[in-house]
Amino acid sequence: MAEIALQGLYQGLGPGFIGFMLFTFSITKLGAPKAGALSALVPAVTAVLGFVFLGEALSLVEIGGVGLAVAGIAIVALGAERR
Repeated sequence: MAEIALQGLYQGLGPGFIGFMLFTFSITKLGAPKAGALSALVPAVTAVLGFVFLGEALSLVEIGGVGLAVAGIAIVALGAERR
């Protein structure tokens, strides 16, 4: 039971609290639109890091998803520059 409580505490403080604080910091530095756009890249970055550091195999669907995410962010970024 103690291991479960420790794991819950770790997940609450680590990814939960610290991740939320870093995202809030990025909003103050980048602004909400840019920070929100960057959050769309989280699944793509996670997949690439899993491939690089853990040797995870990426399927064609996952590679396509990473490409679509990056393309979507690029389209939004280019559209914002033209305004």
